[in-house]
Amino acid sequence: MKRNARAGFTMIEVMIATAVTIMIFGFLYQVLYGSQRLSSTTLSLGRVEEAGSQATLAMTSEIRWADPTLLLISTEAGSSRLDFRVVDDYVGGTVLWSSMITYRYEPSPVDWDGNGVLDEGTLTRTQDGDTRVICRRVGTGGLVITQDEDTVSIQLTLFATDDDGLIHRRSVQTFVTLMN
Repeated sequence: MKRNARAGFTMIEVMIATAVTIMIFGFLYQVLYGSQRLSSTTLSLGRVEEAGSQATLAMTSEIRWADPTLLLISTEAGSSRLDFRVVDDYVGGTVLWSSMITYRYEPSPVDWDGNGVLDEGTLTRTQDGDTRVICRRVGTGGLVITQDEDTVSIQLTLFATDDDGLIHRRSVQTFVTLMN
């Protein structure tokens, strides 16, 4: 019986197998890293769109009942400002209007997106001296309100920063028809 003089692998075969293995692991790393980045970005955008939807829903549910003759849209800090009153009560067939309600953009002293520029703020609602934050991470000029007869358009632009520090901006727009 004749024995094979060549038992085992040559150094070249081991080097080729190692190189192929390294390439496969490199490819798998790229796929996993890419999917992690995509997941992070998708999650950030989802949060921003949800916050924008909730903020515009809160605004529209109230603006819908505004007195169109007392609705005032102006500009402040590079964004729209909205002042209005809604029906508060009826007494003897007479409408009693609420105190003035204001939605506006307020610049923030915090650099949320980490770009070194204070170009972000909050959307706030103020009534009777009580101010509450409706939405954070609103970009400068991120609240745009317009009116066309009995329809009010609201556009809110928000941003999010993903795990890689990339800034993503999203706009949410809605329309509301005044009921009064």
